[in-house]
Amino acid sequence: MDIIRRKAKQDKMEKWVWSRVLDIYEEEMEKGKTHEFNTVDFSWNDQNYQLIDTPGHQKFVRSMIEGISEDVNIAMLLISMKDNEFESSFERGMLKEHLVLARAVGIEHLVVVANKMDLIDWDQKECKKKVLKVTKYLVKELGWPKENLHVVPISAFEGVGLVNKEGIPEWYKGKSLIETLNDIPSSSRNSIHGDTLETDRFRVDINILNTNGSIVSAGYTCFMHYNGLESEIVIDKIDGKKPFLRNGNQAECVVMARSKIKIGEGTRIILRKNDYTVGFGKVIM
Repeated sequence: MDIIRRKAKQDKMEKWVWSRVLDIYEEEMEKGKTHEFNTVDFSWNDQNYQLIDTPGHQKFVRSMIEGISEDVNIAMLLISMKDNEFESSFERGMLKEHLVLARAVGIEHLVVVANKMDLIDWDQKECKKKVLKVTKYLVKELGWPKENLHVVPISAFEGVGLVNKEGIPEWYKGKSLIETLNDIPSSSRNSIHGDTLETDRFRVDINILNTNGSIVSAGYTCFMHYNGLESEIVIDKIDGKKPFLRNGNQAECVVMARSKIKIGEGTRIILRKNDYTVGFGKVIM
């Protein structure tokens, strides 16, 4: 830590000192962004944890998908209470995209971590306003169950709210971050039924989220992410009366991969094209 602190001070990036513990690559240290996902095992009060630190920048979405495609039951969404940082992330950044991906891979619980509370003097109204924007999107747009959403205000830089409530104003009635994690039941989300098959043609149940102004019809090509892997696919057939799909539509489709892949019934998939997520679903064979 002493080495990390000295280097951060030398680079005039002292506010990023804690993130540098996980950002192990030199280029990440310079830019303040996580490129590859890292796993960190730690223990607290006889409980064992594995933290997967995933990248947030658009260039590294593939690495982010690979990281959350592990058997992850809880996602922690870190949002900044600082005005410009929150808006740039929620309105113009990758925050919504990451929530879509977390929902797509079947992560069950999500903890919204309201960070940098010290920069707004732990203002309850300001915190609630920003958190509400996120939770409304989660519930209304992504259909995330309300009972599986948890909110914890913290100041990571000052270490407040991480392992106890010391330093948090009385208006917050919840628990610390580590206590909140302890209360969430641990479960596996491995949803593959039976054996995997090696095939280049299979059926999927797809929910379309964003076609970026176009439509999804027979012949539509995109990349399918599954089990941390990816394959280029073509929509061969859409079941139902409509010959095409738009945002908000759901349908069973027959897809063809460019080459044979190993996949099983119940496998969760993410469809992406260029730099956006088209939709998500499950393999139904």
